[in-house]
This record gives sequence, structure tokens and C-alpha cells, in this order.
Amino acid sequence: MISFKIGIRLLIAGALLGVFNASETNALNNGVARTPPMGFNTWNWFAVGNMHGPLDETLMKGLGDAMVSTGMRDAGFRYVNLDDAWAAQMRDANGGLVANAGFPHGLKPVADYLHAKGLKLGVYTGIMGSCSGFMPGLNFGNAGGGGDHTAQDADSFVAWGVDFVKVDRCGVYGGFEAIYRSIGAQFHAAVARMLPKVPTANEMVFSLCEWGMESPWQWGDTVGNMWRTTTDITPGFLSALGNMDQNCAYYPYSGIGAWNDPDMLEVGNGMTNTQGRAHFSLWCMMAAPLIVGNDIRNMDDSTKAILTNQEVTAVDQDTLGGVTKLGVIQGRRVISANGNEVWVKQLKDTNNADYAILFFNRSNNSATRISISTAQIASVGGGMAAGKSYYMRDLWGKKDLGAWIAGDSLTTPAPVPPNDVFMVRLSAAAPTGVAVPAVKSTTEPAAVMLDKRLVVITAGRPGPLSADLVDARGALVRSLQANGGNRCVIDARSLSAGVYFVNVRCAGQTVVRRIVLK
Repeated sequence: MISFKIGIRLLIAGALLGVFNASETNALNNGVARTPPMGFNTWNWFAVGNMHGPLDETLMKGLGDAMVSTGMRDAGFRYVNLDDAWAAQMRDANGGLVANAGFPHGLKPVADYLHAKGLKLGVYTGIMGSCSGFMPGLNFGNAGGGGDHTAQDADSFVAWGVDFVKVDRCGVYGGFEAIYRSIGAQFHAAVARMLPKVPTANEMVFSLCEWGMESPWQWGDTVGNMWRTTTDITPGFLSALGNMDQNCAYYPYSGIGAWNDPDMLEVGNGMTNTQGRAHFSLWCMMAAPLIVGNDIRNMDDSTKAILTNQEVTAVDQDTLGGVTKLGVIQGRRVISANGNEVWVKQLKDTNNADYAILFFNRSNNSATRISISTAQIASVGGGMAAGKSYYMRDLWGKKDLGAWIAGDSLTTPAPVPPNDVFMVRLSAAAPTGVAVPAVKSTTEPAAVMLDKRLVVITAGRPGPLSADLVDARGALVRSLQANGGNRCVIDARSLSAGVYFVNVRCAGQTVVRRIVLK
């Protein structure tokens, strides 16, 4: 069956104006998806439930177990997302969504199971109905009869502990900005309404999926955390390249908390290892959400090695990149000639600009060496200058390659095979070891509680603890240091009612929590 499912992952409406760091601009800030979301989605392998297995509670718990046992969770993958057909085709007598018979206890136990493993639950819905027709949609605006269930479904998702919502556009053919903005506002209202009693109410990623029909990259940043720029990907390498060609043109519109989405990954689904490595590398260079669609319970060692290479995912998760409308995030294709491509992404470093360089032999013909000039690297910014020394790291080979002096062309040390890549990180500072993101513990760095307008922050791990309270427009209101203790309290009794954000720094990690003062 051909899917028209394009994930619309609802976003929080423009009502959230955000907490902005100095390097950020006016992208959506609902406290989540500050880097591109990483996880798994059931669609590519299981669709609506087929020979690969039914969509049920056993499957979802098994996928959560596999995320841990394969090292996917520790490599940064967090979301386990249920796509189309998880719900029964009919609502209950009160109009509420009901999970299908494979979830006899509903979705709440599934969310609890995943949360206990340091994972998160995502769900699928549609504006008017699911694309497969196997489950109801929101019936937004009541255009299809049966009542508008947007607010009701939003309350259900929040109550169940859902962390990610994908909303499809099937059956709707225009007016998407207004539709998604309205839906997002209702989801935001549900989160605010239930925040005191549902711990995960401020953890929902909202993703739009209108297939790039009305240029969502131009307006999606104030509506959601991610927006589909393409039609559905399929297992073939040519499909991945087609989606990449569409998505790469929109690099000016990516930003912190707001990501161009060229659809899910097909690594492990019928591609060769070289094609899978290229596919994954290209998504990382584009700062795309990394949502895998292979059977992670039964993947081979080569597929696992691709997906869990933290030196490569560090490029995807880096929040600098090249200059864009919303920030400095997404890498760019700066060379495309004779079947060869070179991509450049500016990366964060404390005192210098690092670069990720991806050499891609797109052709099916023969292996070839590929070059890029200093000027072409410098075209994305970052202070690249002739005579400057950089240290090179082979990200797939996981080895240091020595120094390179800017001024000469940078050329691959060996021919790149057809459909394969060579990927390096250029560091202006001498390497002190492999630069990979810290493995995230399953224990939250800190807990934030609101007690009669006292914001109580308790460290979940040993280490320095400090916190800032910021208002909805990003202005600093309070700043506290725990002074060696594991607890600090921000007195908010004199502040005006409204939405605030608590930025907590604990044991080298930062978490953001939204609170509502009434």
C-alpha cells in the first residue's frame, strides 16, 4: 500500500515567544528539540501492521528494550514513535481516541515503560484523518463531520505522557499555516492546562507535515519544532537523494528548536552499507531530525555501527553551523560537479570555528579523489584563513589524520568509492581526544518543582548546580548558584503571572523547564 502519511509533527504555536541564548534568534522555544530530535518511527518497517508484526504494546516495549540494548539510547536516540494505525478506527462514546486492541491498557503504560528507560513516546494523528484510513484524525474545524476533537485529543496525549506529536495533512489541500497555527495553539493550551499534574506536559515536540506544499520552511519556525520539506521517503537510495536535493536548498530556514525535516532515515532498509553511510552523513550535515525506520531489534553490526557513530551524530546535533535566517545551524552543499559533492558545516568550538567537511561520490561509476579549496570552505563563515592550521579527524574511520594548513586545497587521502563518503572534522584547537557528545544518563540532571511560587530545583546528579529564571521574552529575571549544594530555590512570589522558563545547569548539562505562575 502506498503511504501518503507525511508526518506533521505539531508545533507549539506562536504563543511561546521563547528563551533565547545569545546565539539564537526568533525560532520557536518550547523547551524541547533544541537539537534535531533523534529516535525511531514505526512506519518504514511496520506501516499499519503487516508481515513484520502488529502495532501493539509488546512491540513498543520491545523497541524500547532494543533502543537500550543496541546502544541507540546512549548514542542520543530517545523517541519511540507510533505512526499510523495505533488507534482503533472508532472513537469511544465520549468522542475520545481509543488505542487498538493491541494496547489493552492504552498508551499510558507504554509511555511509563519508555520513560523509565530514559526514552520518550511519540504518536501520530492527522488534520482530518489518518492517511491510511485505519484511525480517526482530529477532524479539525469539523470539515468532515463528527465534531472537532483537537482539544480533546490534545488533552488525551498530555494525560498519557506523550512526548512527540506528528500530525499528517491527508485530506487537506491548502491553508496549512493557519491550520497548524490553530492546532498548535490548542496543544499548547492543553499542556498549560495539565502542567501541574502531568510531569511530561512540557516535553512535547510538535512536528508539521504538509509535505512542503506551502513552503513551511518560511513560517514553520514560529509554529513547530520541525516541518516536512518533502514527500515520503522510500527505502531506495534514489529516494533519499531526491529528498536531500529538495531539503538542502532550505538551509537558511533551519534554527535552534526549528528544523527542516527531509523525512525519516532508511538506513538498514535495503541500502548497501556505503549508501547507508552516505544517507546518514547527509542527514547529519543538514542538521535533520534523525528518526530511524529500520528494525532496530534485528539490525546487523554494520547498520548499528552507522547509526551509533557519535562522532557523526555530533555534527547533526551541533548548534552552530552556517549562517541562516534563524541562526547558524545547517550545513550546505558548496560543490556539485561531475557526480561529486562537497558539503561544509561550521561547528561550535570554545574559541575557534570547527568545520565538518563531507566528500560525497554521488556517481555509480568509479572511485575518485575529491577536493575543496580554502575559499570554498570559508564561504560558510567561521574565520577560515590561509596559513591557519587545522587538525583533521576522520569521523567514519575514527582516527586522527594530522594537520592541514589552510591555503591549499583539501583533498581526500584516497579515492572515495561510488555512493560513499569521506567525512572529516577540522579543529582549530589541538585535539585532546575524540570529540563526541556526552552520553546522556537516564537520570534527569535536575528536578524542577513549583511550590507556592517558590521554584525548587534539586540536582539529580553530583556536580555544580545553578539556575536562571527567564520570562517568556527571554529576559533574565533571577539567577542563582547552589554554592556546592544540591538544591536551590528561586523566589518568584513578586513576579507577574505568566509563562517562565527555568534554565538549569547541573553536572555539565543544561535542561530547560517551563513553569506557569498564576
